[in-house]
Amino acid sequence: MKKGKGKLEEQEISLEKEEKVLEGIQEGLKGNPYIHIFLSTSHLLVLSDKTQAFHDQIEVKQKELQPWMAKVNEKQTTIDIAQGERDALVQKAVVIEKAEKEAEEVLANKRTDQQAKVGTYYFREP
Repeated sequence: MKKGKGKLEEQEISLEKEEKVLEGIQEGLKGNPYIHIFLSTSHLLVLSDKTQAFHDQIEVKQKELQPWMAKVNEKQTTIDIAQGERDALVQKAVVIEKAEKEAEEVLANKRTDQQAKVGTYYFREP
């Protein structure tokens, strides 16, 4: 039994030494941007492996939704066209109202001028 315990202690000591060496290597590599990129990329690869199943499920759902999205886009295009036409009609109505007010002002001025002319013409002595 002592041999097993001795072997375990040796492995623990060896593990501690290897961890210290690894820490030293990591400290030495911290300033190296290429190693940082490599480690980041490796980390991303590990994450992508873990999330690949979710990405596959999302892709399947997106393919299922494509016909609906096409319909939604078609309806949105129709709505956008109708709104554009409505906006054009609203602007046209504003222009017509403005022209109507100007025409009413001109007519009122003409009537005033006519009344002034008729009034002076009517009261003239022969």
